[in-house]
Amino acid sequence: MYKFTFLLPIFLLLFWANSFAQSDTIIRGAYMNIATDSSITILWRTQDATNSEVKIGTSLGNFTHIFQDTSHVRDHSLRISGLLPSTNYFYTVGKIDTVLQQGSDYHFVTAPLPNVNLGKLRFWVTGDFGTGTVQQDSVTAAFEVYNDTNAVNGWLWLGDNAYDLGTDAEFQAHNFDHYVYQMRKYPLFPAIGNHEYANVGYLSTSALTTNFAYI
Repeated sequence: MYKFTFLLPIFLLLFWANSFAQSDTIIRGAYMNIATDSSITILWRTQDATNSEVKIGTSLGNFTHIFQDTSHVRDHSLRISGLLPSTNYFYTVGKIDTVLQQGSDYHFVTAPLPNVNLGKLRFWVTGDFGTGTVQQDSVTAAFEVYNDTNAVNGWLWLGDNAYDLGTDAEFQAHNFDHYVYQMRKYPLFPAIGNHEYANVGYLSTSALTTNFAYI
C-alpha cells in the first residue's frame, strides 16, 4: 500500500513531463518563403500548439533581433523584417524563451537591391519531383555535391511538388521529410501544378472550391 502511494505521484510526474515535452517537438521545418531584400517568412510546425519565437543575427550565436507571436498554434509563421540586402543571416526557431532548432545550417542570404549588380545569383530549380523515391534523394545528393558550400539564393519549385494529390500528408512525406537540411537554408519559391490541384483541371469546379494543402 505504501509503495503504491509513493509510486503514483512519480508516475503522474513522468506522465506530465512527457506530455509537456511533446509540445516542444517540431515535426515540420524550419523552412522559409517570401524572401526579399529586406524580409523573409520563417515557418515550422509543432506537435502541439505553442507560441512562436525567431532569433536572428549576422553571425552564429549572436542573435541581435527577436520576433515573437504569443498566439498558440501548431503551424508557426513569423515575418522577419528590417533586414539588410545581400546579407547572410543565421536564425533560431522555437517558443518564447526556448530555442528548439538552431545551428550552422540555419541561415539564408537576402536578395540584392533592385538594379544593383552584385554578381551572380544561385537557384536550385526542380519540377515534378515530389514522389518520395530513391531517385528524388539521388538528385538532391548530386546537387549538394555540385553546389558545395556556395550560398543558394532560392529554391524554385516548378509544380507537381507532391504526388499524387498534393495532400498535406504527401507534402510531409515527399517534401518536408526529404529536404529537412535544404529547407532550413534555401528560401522557397513554389509554383503549383495539376497534382497540387488533386490531379484535376485547375479551372474545374472541384479545383476552385477545394481547400488544397498548398494554400
